[in-house]
Amino acid sequence: MMITIQQYLDHLRLRKLSDHTLLATRSDLTCVERHIGKSLVLAKETDIRSYLRSISQLKATTLRRRITILKGFFAFAERFDALTEDPTGNIELPKLPQRLPIYLNQSEIQRLLNDMPAVSATETRDSTLVKLLFFTGIRIGEAIRMNTNDIDWEENQLRVIGKGDKERLIPINSKLAAVLEKWLQMRATIKPIESPALFISLGGPRRGGRLSHDAMLLAVRGCFESIGIPPKKYSPHKLRHTCATELLRKGVPVEQISQILGHAKLDTTLIYAHTEPAKLRSALERLG
Repeated sequence: MMITIQQYLDHLRLRKLSDHTLLATRSDLTCVERHIGKSLVLAKETDIRSYLRSISQLKATTLRRRITILKGFFAFAERFDALTEDPTGNIELPKLPQRLPIYLNQSEIQRLLNDMPAVSATETRDSTLVKLLFFTGIRIGEAIRMNTNDIDWEENQLRVIGKGDKERLIPINSKLAAVLEKWLQMRATIKPIESPALFISLGGPRRGGRLSHDAMLLAVRGCFESIGIPPKKYSPHKLRHTCATELLRKGVPVEQISQILGHAKLDTTLIYAHTEPAKLRSALERLG
């Protein structure tokens, strides 16, 4: 049986992976197929190693992602007996350097909370997005999927749909509530609105539709620039790191932070403990 890239993408779509993930997967697999000059399912280990040599200059994180995507495709093909052997079976994932998460400092956080312009509809939408990412620690992909009815005003909480379609509830603090209310009031005046999305496009052919991944990235970077925070240093994901680090600094238990962030494993959250050496020093002072 001949398995195609499109069949694999259809399978991933049924698993409700994000459009951004599907687009990246298509791009990566198509690049390999183009390099080897034949259908990907016919690839041999030598073909895959040839492709990996051609991209060996890329960062370890990128290489690891592309190999993982390939392994996923061939595992899918094996389920339908479309392979005699997995050409990635002997290929190991590159080890990643152990880096501590980067997060905004106290001065930058204050600028983020107090100095972002929020007069026009675009400014209000974009500043709301940035503050939502900071106050909840959600991923940008989760913000894209969020709808207005995911806000439960009676219980003051957000319904977040995370990786693997897993849902979690995150409380809304009073500062974020005020920001969301202002944006929703302004959103209600925008015509036409074709999407239930919390964040919508305000111009061009997509006006009224769900804000795209790229548009969200540009919105966050624009907010950073407006308050003097270098966007090259701080990606939107750094707001997630900042949320976690601030919660830890204020004494919130790691287990609760893990629940807020939607981490499948507590070990993923524990890396933030390394960002607060003062707390580690205080803990060690209790000895003796």
